[in-house]
Amino acid sequence: MTKSFASYQIENQTDKPSEVLIRFFDMQHKLIAETKLPKIEFSEISENIRNSKTIDLENVFVANFSLKKYQDLNLHLLKCTAENVFFENKTEKIDLSKLHITAPNIAFSNCIFSADEISFSGTVFNSKSTSFDGCRFYFSDEISFQKCEFVGSTNFKHAAFSKGTKNFKTITFANEQVDFTDTDFGDGDLSFSGTNFGNGKISFKIANFGNGRTDFSETEFGTNEATFEKAEFGNGDVTFRNTKFLSKYLNFISLKFGNGKKDFSNASLGLENVTFKNSNFGNGKISFRQANFGAGIVDFHYCEFGNGDLIFDSAMFKSGTINFRTTNFGDGDVSFKRTNFGDGELNFQASTQKSGTFRFENAVLGNGEFNFEDTDFSNTDVTFFDVDFGSGKVTLRNSLLQTLSLNNSVLANYFDLRIQSCELLDLSDTIVKDIVDLAPYDRPIRIKNIKLSGMRLLGRLYLDWNLSNVKELIYKQQTTHRDRKEQFRILKENYSSNGQYAFEDEAYVEFKRCEAKAKLEVESQKSIYKRFKANFSYGFNLLILDKMGRYATSPLRVLTTMFVTYLAFTLSFIFLSMYGNSHILSSLFPAEDPRILGLTARAFYHSAITFLTIGYGDYYPDGIARWISSAEGFIGLFLMSYFTVAFARKA
Repeated sequence: MTKSFASYQIENQTDKPSEVLIRFFDMQHKLIAETKLPKIEFSEISENIRNSKTIDLENVFVANFSLKKYQDLNLHLLKCTAENVFFENKTEKIDLSKLHITAPNIAFSNCIFSADEISFSGTVFNSKSTSFDGCRFYFSDEISFQKCEFVGSTNFKHAAFSKGTKNFKTITFANEQVDFTDTDFGDGDLSFSGTNFGNGKISFKIANFGNGRTDFSETEFGTNEATFEKAEFGNGDVTFRNTKFLSKYLNFISLKFGNGKKDFSNASLGLENVTFKNSNFGNGKISFRQANFGAGIVDFHYCEFGNGDLIFDSAMFKSGTINFRTTNFGDGDVSFKRTNFGDGELNFQASTQKSGTFRFENAVLGNGEFNFEDTDFSNTDVTFFDVDFGSGKVTLRNSLLQTLSLNNSVLANYFDLRIQSCELLDLSDTIVKDIVDLAPYDRPIRIKNIKLSGMRLLGRLYLDWNLSNVKELIYKQQTTHRDRKEQFRILKENYSSNGQYAFEDEAYVEFKRCEAKAKLEVESQKSIYKRFKANFSYGFNLLILDKMGRYATSPLRVLTTMFVTYLAFTLSFIFLSMYGNSHILSSLFPAEDPRILGLTARAFYHSAITFLTIGYGDYYPDGIARWISSAEGFIGLFLMSYFTVAFARKA
C-alpha cells in the first residue's frame, strides 16, 4: 500500500465479494495508487482474541475493527502481528484501549487505521518489542495513546498521523529504545505531557511535528541519548517546559521551528553536552528562562533566530563551553537577565543581529573567556548592566555595534574593546580594576559618542586622545559641564598613570575649562554681586590662565604671550615719547649727550629691563610712563613665573 495519500475510496468487487479495491488519491484528488485486498469482518478474528490465541494478519482489509468489548482483559497471545493491514471503522472509533496484551512481539507494520477516533488509551503492551513501524493513523479527529505502558522497546518509525489531536500524555516507556524516527505527526495538536520515556535511547530524528501545538512539558527522558536531530516543527507553539533530560548527550542538531512560541522554561537539558547546532528557530518568542544546562558543551553555533524575543533569564550553565559562534539572532530582543554562565568559555564570535536589543543584566560570568569578537550588531543596542565578568579575558575586538553599554559593571579583568565602530560607548558608573583597551595599533575606532561619568578608575584605560577624537565625543554629550569636568578629570588621571603626558595635558585643559564653566553656571543663579564676581573670575581664567598658557601646559604659548606683551609695552613707551609728555630718561648723561640711546632703542631697552625685573637704573621713566613701567614689571614677573611653571611641567 502507498505510504502517503490524502483520501481513499473503497469499492466492493461484485465478482469477488470477499475482496475490495482501494484507490488512493493525493491532495488534488489525483489517483496515485490502487490495490486489491481480501476483506474480512472483525468477527472473523474475534474468536482468536477471545481465546487468547494468535493474531496474525497480512495484506487484508478489516472492517468495523474495534476491541472495546475486550477492555480490562489480559490477552495472552501467542502472536500479535499485522502487516499491510487496512483497519477501518466508519460507525464508531477504533478502540484498543484498556487492554493488557502479552505476546513475544507486538507488531503493526505498515498498517492503516482509519476512523473518526482511534484510541489505545490505557493499554499495556507487555512485549519484548512493540512496533507501529510505517503505520498511518488517518482521518481521525483524535488519536490517543494516553496512559499506555510499553514494557519493551517501542517503534513508531516512519509512522504518519492525520490532522487531528494526538494524545501521548502520561505514557510510561520501559528502559528500552523508543523510536519515532521519521514520524510524521501531521497538523493538529500533539501532546507528550507527563510522559516518562525511560532510560533507553530516544529518537525523534527527522520527525515532522506539523503545524499544531506540540507539548513535551513535564516529560522525563532517561539517562540514555535523546535525539531530535533534523526534526521539523510547524507554526504552532512548542513547549518543553519543566521537561527533564537526564542523558549525558542531548541532540537538537538542525532543528527547524515555525513561527509559534518555543518554550524551554525550567527544563533540565542534559547532564553534559547539549547541541542545537545549525537549528532554525523561526519567528516567535523563544524562552530558556530558568533552564538548567549540563556540565558539558552547550552548542548554539550556526543557529538562526527570527523576529521573536529570545530569553535566557535566570538560566543556569555550568563549567562547559557555551558556543553561540556565527549565530544569527534575528530581529528580536535577546535577554540574559540574572543568567549564571558558570566557568566555561562564552563564545559569540562572528554572531550577528539585525536589530533589537542584546542585554546582559545582573548576569554572572565565571573564569572562562568571554568572546564577542568580529560580531555585527551595527543596528543593535548591546548592554551589560551590573554584570560580574569573573576573571576571564573579555574581548569585543573588531565588533560592529550600535551602542555598547557596560553601565554599573565591575571590569576586574582585561577588556579588549578595540571595536570597529559604535554609535555610543557607555562606560559610566563602571569600576575598572584592570586594563580596558580602546586603542588599536593599526586603525582608529569609529565612536560617535562616549560616556565615562561616574567611572571608578582603579586600573588603566587605553584610549587615543587624537585618533578617537575624545574631546569632541565628550562635548557632544547632552549633559552638564560638571559631568564633562569629571570625565576629563578621569582621563587626565588615567593618562598620567599611563605615562601619556601629552594626552594628560589635553585632558587637563578641558577639565579646567569645564570646571570654570560649571562654577559659572552655579554662581549665575545667585545674587547680582556673586554673578558679577563669577563672571569676572571666569574672564580672568579664560584670558590669563587659558589663552595665555593653556593652564600651564604650553610653555611656548606663554613665551609667545611674553613677547607680545613686551612688544606692546615698548610701543606704548615710543608713542608716549613722540606724542605725549612722558619720556624715558637717562640717569648717567645729560639730555644733550650723544651717548644717550635713541628714542626707539631707549624704549626697547627700558621695556626689557622692566619686564625682566632687572632694574639697572641707567634709564628711568617719568610722567605716566612710571605707572606703565610698574604694570609691566608686575606682568613680567607673573609671566616669567607662569613660564617657569609651564616649562617645569613639560620637562
